[in-house]
Amino acid sequence: MTVKKIPLLILAAMLALLLCLTSACQSSNVTEGTTLAATTTGGADAAPDTTEEDDGWVSAVFGGGPFVTGGRAVATRIKQSGFNTMIIWSVHVNGDGTLNLNDIPVCKNGELIDNNTVKSAVATWATLKEGSSSIKRIELSVGAWGTADFEGIKSFIEKDGDGENTVLYKNFKALIDATGADAVNFDDESCYDVASATTFGKMCDKMGVKVSLCPYTNINYWKSLKNNLGDIVDRIYLQCYSGGSGNTPNTWANWAKEFDMDIIPGFWCGTGDGRDAALSVSTKLKSNRTHITGGFMWLYDELQGLSSPNSTKDYAKAINNAKPAKKDD
Repeated sequence: MTVKKIPLLILAAMLALLLCLTSACQSSNVTEGTTLAATTTGGADAAPDTTEEDDGWVSAVFGGGPFVTGGRAVATRIKQSGFNTMIIWSVHVNGDGTLNLNDIPVCKNGELIDNNTVKSAVATWATLKEGSSSIKRIELSVGAWGTADFEGIKSFIEKDGDGENTVLYKNFKALIDATGADAVNFDDESCYDVASATTFGKMCDKMGVKVSLCPYTNINYWKSLKNNLGDIVDRIYLQCYSGGSGNTPNTWANWAKEFDMDIIPGFWCGTGDGRDAALSVSTKLKSNRTHITGGFMWLYDELQGLSSPNSTKDYAKAINNAKPAKKDD
């Protein structure tokens, strides 16, 4: 009897051990598969690197040609980038009121221009906030260094007024509707006429969008404009590169605080003179946390050609990770 019981006990023990090992192996395989799926990036269905939208922290990127003619490929990359704001640069106002996006005519006589380039762009813009996208806000930037766009706006307002039937109003309304824009970004770098800029800002409000300011100098002009437009202006982007390379959030914070607002500083991507690598952007933002509410990058046209550690996602992450930790109530 004793001789027969010992093998049975051993057999039972071996069977229990085998079952335990099998269960552990299955559990390990499930965990590994889950980890691989969670860390895989780069496919068309990859989840975006997102940041919280509700706390007001802004991670924005300006883009020119690629945001107009780049098609679904660029749209997919920007939706997965981690940036939550996309700023289409730049709207130019022609002498007859036609609006260009860079060198491409897009609106004339209150209607979109009917060609394949514009149709393709409109179809792409319609997808930017769809599905799994980090993009929550789209802006149209007006003006740039060396252009006379705000002078043109001033001329049209003086000649035609600010009514909904004016060429200026109808063309901008058509473009806003086509892009799904949430705001018009004022990049006035030459005109600095408070009266006409105020009128144009109120026209934008009638069109159902906010106004953001993008100064690099002339603080008194921007202060007067913000004072006139009040809550129509909901963001202040500060250029801290090129002509604004001497700017810091500290230098503009006091007047912004008068309106209970913070600054969103911007940097030029890359590693050459006057540019900031992603790590440098992170360092600068973290050193100014008390005066800022996010950051922005100039310019996606160049960003798309950079690779890690300075890829588009790296810059978005640098801005998003600079967000201060939430304080306990």
